[in-house]
Amino acid sequence: MLITTFILLVTAALNFNVEASTQDFYWRDYYYGDMPCDAIEAAPGKYIGQVYFYGDIVGTIYPYNGTAVAEIYGKQNFTTNIK
Repeated sequence: MLITTFILLVTAALNFNVEASTQDFYWRDYYYGDMPCDAIEAAPGKYIGQVYFYGDIVGTIYPYNGTAVAEIYGKQNFTTNIK
């Protein structure tokens, strides 16, 4: 009985710990001049972003000029379809 109770308490504690550390992340649409407050800054003035080019590609957003750069078939600049 004591072992069963202990196992249930440990399982419950681990379950609560996993749920507490789980966060929802998602890509937000980027509009020039409107950087989301929870955007991840990769370097000063550069943010992690995503562009659509025959599929979603990870790139770098440069908010000061409203573009994103991704490496696909060479360096590509994007001004639309940025998240």
